[in-house]
Amino acid sequence: MASSACDLQHSLDRFAAECEAAGMRISTSKSEAMVLSRKPMECLLQMTSILPFSLLLCLSSGLLTAYGQASCPPYWTQFGSRCFAFHIRTKTWSEAEIFCQIVGGNLASIHSDEEHTFIKNYINQVSGEQRTSWIGGTDTVKEGTWLWTDRSDFTYKSFNAGEPNNRGGAENCLLMNWGGANWNDLACNNQASFVCSKNL
Repeated sequence: MASSACDLQHSLDRFAAECEAAGMRISTSKSEAMVLSRKPMECLLQMTSILPFSLLLCLSSGLLTAYGQASCPPYWTQFGSRCFAFHIRTKTWSEAEIFCQIVGGNLASIHSDEEHTFIKNYINQVSGEQRTSWIGGTDTVKEGTWLWTDRSDFTYKSFNAGEPNNRGGAENCLLMNWGGANWNDLACNNQASFVCSKNL
């Protein structure tokens, strides 16, 4: 069994190298989806000499989906041109950001009332409450200058009245649904649920 898995991985690696040489990109890691940047059918045809037909059938639907209309992976929910995933299990802000990066995103950035409302409703739908949750804002670099971890512009804000207040001089990370309402700054070592986001 281990030998056949190694053979398959070797074939996928060889195929990826051939595609890359032809100016195409493909991921062969188990944690990433197979994505071709161009000419998927040409690359798919080249695969027939490398992989068994049954495996090609499994892969082809993913390749064609990636080439056609983009959609969010399982357990992610689409809004606009981004995917969101709410995680009820609590982590510190840094642990949550690392987790989001591992799954291909960042803690969520929010850029409009519509996005904010969507995420609030999404959290409520999954958890059954307006659960306090980490999002990707931080002013760790410079107090009072908020940045998103995905490096998008921090132009939209929805802080609760009197927030952010940096109580105790160490509230540098951003929560939403604070007290069931809007945003609050909090010390990053607190535990909370969290929302990841990534672009399609």
